[in-house]
Amino acid sequence: MPSSHVARTAPSKRAAKLRDTLKTEQRLTIKWLRQEFASDVPASLAVWHKLGLLARDLAPKYSPQDGQQRVQTYGKRRVQLLAKRIGLLPNRIYEARRFAAVYSDFDSDVAPLKDLSWLHVVELLAVKDEKQRRKFQAECLKAKWTTGKLQLEIRTRVGRQRSRGQGGRPLRHPATELEALIQLDEMLTKLIHWYDSLPRPSSDVRVSSQKPRKRAARAVFGVDQMSDELRRELVENLEPLRRFQGFVSGKAAGERERLFQRKG
Repeated sequence: MPSSHVARTAPSKRAAKLRDTLKTEQRLTIKWLRQEFASDVPASLAVWHKLGLLARDLAPKYSPQDGQQRVQTYGKRRVQLLAKRIGLLPNRIYEARRFAAVYSDFDSDVAPLKDLSWLHVVELLAVKDEKQRRKFQAECLKAKWTTGKLQLEIRTRVGRQRSRGQGGRPLRHPATELEALIQLDEMLTKLIHWYDSLPRPSSDVRVSSQKPRKRAARAVFGVDQMSDELRRELVENLEPLRRFQGFVSGKAAGERERLFQRKG
């Protein structure tokens, strides 16, 4: 999982302090986890659960309402230091800690999940209601859903469970205007392509290539099945987005040309 890993740097004073306070067993666990996550083979759920237990012990979760704001900040720092030591991003440590809290007993809770991947588990953890989570879990195991299918079922039945910006791959912030233009172009193109690939009556087909047309023919839901309100809003809002996408694409081309001339 490339997006979970970070480059290791020289240990800071805080990292050295954390290392000095670790018990021998915790040090050995960190060393083992570092090896497991550095492997080319995806880490098993047993490894993630072990990480969660370690994170729970080193950085227990406190609530600001309990008057533990200072300790909570301390726990956040420990999560960041633990992430650096193991070679993961901090959000993976938080996910593992929640995993160990929600699925506390390995034999009864984690072992039945052996056919699911860690990404499946992350989607399940986002479902706060235990009954709903267990239901999704059972259906996912029985029908052998992909991660995408599980996410779609959760969002279809109970809505978005994570607030925007939480979970998933961390956002890569642009370093230059050209990078910002490239990212905008990619996102706008994806949205516009999604709409253009939907099946529609032959008189309203905007898809130009054969490939998208074949994909659209296999789809179940098409433009003609949309409610009038949704179809109207999509059409009205996509037209300005098409113009904006054209501006972004042209601007990016101009930036590339200027950079090329400067380097030449």
